[in-house]
This record gives sequence, structure tokens and C-alpha cells, in this order.
Amino acid sequence: MDELDQELKEREADLKEIIKANESEENILLAERKKIEDQVKKPDVSVYMRIRKAKKGKAVSTIRRSACSGCHNIVPSQRQLEIRRNARIFTCEYCGRILISQEIADEVEAP
Repeated sequence: MDELDQELKEREADLKEIIKANESEENILLAERKKIEDQVKKPDVSVYMRIRKAKKGKAVSTIRRSACSGCHNIVPSQRQLEIRRNARIFTCEYCGRILISQEIADEVEAP
């Protein structure tokens, strides 16, 4: 029984360390997110937050093989061209997620 209590205390200590590390990382990411939000128009941020809440965290989808990567429905060719121009925000007609071109997604992922 003493061994189990000792093991429990060790695991609780490990868990507390992990939680502290995650909290610091979360604070860094939230500060970075705040900086980006300040650069984006308020209506666009509200649209993003509404979609994000409705789609359980995934508000943005790319176009892969002429289809939305969120719902896999075909995006019309004319709409794909407009999305690549990046003139305004477009949403998927079927699932409602914000659509971006694969080129933009690659730029964001590259350091």
C-alpha cells in the first residue's frame, strides 16, 4: 500500500510539471494570437470565431483536389480562382468553413 501511495505522489508531481509547462506554452500562443487578431478586421475575427465554435475548433479548410478539405465537397472552379486571388474571405457552400488556397496554407506552415 505504501508503494502505491508513493507512486501516486510521484505521478501527481509529474502531472503538475506537465500542466505548468502546458500553461506557459498556452500563454505564449495566446499572446501571439492576440497580436494577429489586432491586425485582422473585427468582422472577419467574429466570423472566424463563430465558425470555429460551430465546427469544434476547425474553422479554416484548404482546397485539395478541387474540394474543401473539411467536408470533401467540390468547390466550383470560378470560386477556386477567386479564393487564390485573396481579395476577400470565402466560405464553403456546404460546411461553412473559411476556404484558403493550398499555397497560403503552405506559406503559413513554413517557418
